[in-house]
Amino acid sequence: KSEAPLKEVFSGHHLRNLGQVFLMMLGFWTASQCPSILPGIMIQHLHVSPEVTSTAFLIGSILLFFGFVGIGLLSQMIGRRPTIVLCGAAILVAGTFLYYALVHHALTGGSEVGTVLLVIAFDVLVVSPWGLVTTYISERFPTHVRASGYGIGYSAAVVIPAFAGFYLLGLAHFMPYEFTPMVLLLIAGGLIIAGGLLGPETRDVELH
Repeated sequence: KSEAPLKEVFSGHHLRNLGQVFLMMLGFWTASQCPSILPGIMIQHLHVSPEVTSTAFLIGSILLFFGFVGIGLLSQMIGRRPTIVLCGAAILVAGTFLYYALVHHALTGGSEVGTVLLVIAFDVLVVSPWGLVTTYISERFPTHVRASGYGIGYSAAVVIPAFAGFYLLGLAHFMPYEFTPMVLLLIAGGLIIAGGLLGPETRDVELH
């Protein structure tokens, strides 16, 4: 047992572990802002109907169940660390491409079916990696500081990405507003990759 787990998690090797988890979660939280912001962009800037937008995200949310399970199974097969890095790369490359394709499709008058499919693909790709987050963070800290490490690493990292709306307004001075989330996706993917590479493999770690 630890007499002061909060103090201990901010010292020694626990502090390094916390920094690595914080960096990774900074990427995950930044990426998650994009699907959250997307409905407003679709309706207000891309002039996609609320019905089509709601339908796309409803189907995407259902399919996310399989996405979460798939990421969990993948991490059991190839390891947590490679899976995190692959997810970061997928968000950085495929996520950014899908977002651009979605915006371009909508702006050029593409079909509603195409819009729905692109939204579903984007939503599932960006959000599915969260199926690994809880397990991985729990495996990064021993029992006596796990709650403190998990709580800080998971929750504190949301503060900076929470202001994503302001970042997009600033970026809008340099590029069309509807394309600004692409910058967040690039940053998020890079942070996730860096966080994953800095951490160890935890698939077979003993939780004690």
